[in-house]
Amino acid sequence: AILRRIQVGQTPSSGREAFNVARLQIDLRRKRALVADQALELTSAEFRILACLADAYGRPIDRARLTEQALGRKLALYDRSIDTHVSNLRRKLERAGPSGVVIRAVRGAGYELLEDATT
Repeated sequence: AILRRIQVGQTPSSGREAFNVARLQIDLRRKRALVADQALELTSAEFRILACLADAYGRPIDRARLTEQALGRKLALYDRSIDTHVSNLRRKLERAGPSGVVIRAVRGAGYELLEDATT
């Protein structure tokens, strides 16, 4: 379990230390996300999901891969925890004000992070 937690805490595969998408800033080294210079209060799982989505910006990530990368475990049958985390993440991004990004569900493909054309 400890080894699994260590692997989960690692940065996304690109090796980048920070992501900037519209008004969203993700600092992987400090493990914090900002919208227009205001900190988002995210759980560690939500932060890792956001970092994985930012790492694959514009490309969908399937739920199984997102579960493995962000939560450090295999996706089980009837497991909806990623969907719950994404829902919470969307709500927190919305509450933070116009972030300029949106997390979109792609049927049969998973989730992707995109710039929000409406802001």
